[in-house]
Amino acid sequence: MNLPWLDGLKAQLEEAFASSRLGHAPLIQGPAGVGKRALSDWLARRILCLEATSTAPCGNCRACELFASQTHPDFFPVGIPEEKKEIPVDSIRDLNGRLQLTASLTDRRIGRILPAEAMNKNAANALLKTLEEPAANAWLILISDRPGLLPATIRSRCQAISVRPPAHEEALRWLEAEVEKRAPQASGERVRQALVLAGDAPLAALELLESDGLDFGFGIREALIGTARGQAIEQVLDSAWTDRPELTWRWIAT
Repeated sequence: MNLPWLDGLKAQLEEAFASSRLGHAPLIQGPAGVGKRALSDWLARRILCLEATSTAPCGNCRACELFASQTHPDFFPVGIPEEKKEIPVDSIRDLNGRLQLTASLTDRRIGRILPAEAMNKNAANALLKTLEEPAANAWLILISDRPGLLPATIRSRCQAISVRPPAHEEALRWLEAEVEKRAPQASGERVRQALVLAGDAPLAALELLESDGLDFGFGIREALIGTARGQAIEQVLDSAWTDRPELTWRWIAT
């Protein structure tokens, strides 16, 4: 999926990497739905690519093929394990160990933590040692929707890369083109409503249009209008709101 608003950041990262100014721990931060993971994937592919051009990973070499199939032996993604709500210390200790190993394809290794703010206290402390004493030719890419939740000791050792929503008109043009391909049943008005709700974050808006998120939100809005007209709060409350608290609060705050 082409995300043109990331092109400027890609150029900056390419220049930093080519001139050996890319920090060993990029922290890609910004609101949900602006393409942070896509940017991190691009950066990881660029670092690991065996035949990169001056501007991008080649997409055809053995390293790019392995990355695309999620089997690259020198790329170590860490996330929230199944049936858990946070990233435990064991996951970070395992990552630390893997980054010390000899690389398989080149001398480069990459770890990725997503979402970085989900690390518990012990996990963050375990990561700190690796940030303070990074292995040669090893990078840690952290991705966070809410970097303020990360300990200051972690943030201070990372290179912050902020991803912001594109300008509204650019976001709208991109979203309309994607909706035409993927959710043609969505009307122009719904597209605009989704983009406003998502704070101009195009991927978040697209997710709303492809799921029931927009209708879910309209239900909340109607319930709140009902309370303003005198209905008792007990009459409009829906247990589904507590099942999807993040989306519920996004609608209430809009």
